[in-house]
Amino acid sequence: MLKKQILLIVLFMLSPVIVASTYQLNYSIEIENDENASSTCTITTENVNKIINCIGTKNTETLKLKNNKLIEWINYFSPKTYFNAKHVDNNIILTGKNKDKEIYKEYKLSNTPWVQSPSLLLTEFILSNKKEIEFVMATGPMFSKMIIKKETQETVTINNKTYESIKIKMSPPGLLGKLWKASIWYDAKNGNMIKYEAPNGPPGSKKLIMKIQET
Repeated sequence: MLKKQILLIVLFMLSPVIVASTYQLNYSIEIENDENASSTCTITTENVNKIINCIGTKNTETLKLKNNKLIEWINYFSPKTYFNAKHVDNNIILTGKNKDKEIYKEYKLSNTPWVQSPSLLLTEFILSNKKEIEFVMATGPMFSKMIIKKETQETVTINNKTYESIKIKMSPPGLLGKLWKASIWYDAKNGNMIKYEAPNGPPGSKKLIMKIQET
């Protein structure tokens, strides 16, 4: 009997331990001269796997990560407009539809990381001592390089709650960076995005503002 108990204890100690957690981030979305929207992101972690699922008023976005590296991105708007990108053999393969037109594109990664959602996937960078990062992302039916630079620390108040934040600027490299840029504020304590301001599309588009909504 004692040997059996010892064997069971040893087997339990050798079996893989599943570490799982789930939490939510809620954001309000305002588009200049347009109706307001919202998005709720649920982050589920199980051992080395993480799934971020954001359900918004106009789309559903899913990001799948393994060992904190993005392996798949899905952004669904309608049967005629949706995007799916996968990391396969050091390439990003983008498929889907844009206004009912089929998409297939490939992007070969070198030393530039794939950061599809800067608002949700830059926690490690925000909490580090690094000042700048360059990455690639799928912007609808195409790929774009982006540069993020830490600018300053600011105190930000949203819905009567005050945050100590790190403000960054995101823009494409070169001349395009003078035409389009985004400002993003992250909580200095945990690296979560608390505010986002940028054109909702190419230069000259209406301004989009996202703000965290905490109860």
